Amino acid sequence: MRPSAMHRQGGFRLLGFSPLFWLAILAIAGIVAALAIPSDALFVPRRKVAEVEAAAEACRTRVAGFVADRKRLPRDAAEAGCDRPASRHAAGIDVSGGMVKVALHAVDPALDGRFLAYQALDAGGRPADGTQPVARWRCTTDADLQHAIAAALPPDCRQPPV
Repeated sequence: MRPSAMHRQGGFRLLGFSPLFWLAILAIAGIVAALAIPSDALFVPRRKVAEVEAAAEACRTRVAGFVADRKRLPRDAAEAGCDRPASRHAAGIDVSGGMVKVALHAVDPALDGRFLAYQALDAGGRPADGTQPVARWRCTTDADLQHAIAAALPPDCRQPPV
């Protein structure tokens, strides 16, 4: 095309849009990507922690059932029926004194070896002793809560042990 003909048609256009339009679209796409990447960085650790949380939930249900049936706390995870974690990201489950403690494994270097601990509470909010049914659970962790990866932990577990 001759330069004079291109000038008469209004300059270069791609699919009928000007280069300025395409630069604006590219800038918006860059902003959206910049906002999406940080939240995506926690997706995998959150998924792995959710898998561990599901294994802990299954054990907590067994412990609550044990207390309801036998009116006492189980001595250990085997007695509670949850000695084998149902997650490859749980290094092990420990049950003692109404506490279900799950060690994290292959989640993130900052979380590996740390635990999520669930304390059984009675209706009065006191640690369960087995004489009353388990009313709810309090979750704590020994993970560094100042580290950015702590955002991968469940919100109700982001508190240090008491």
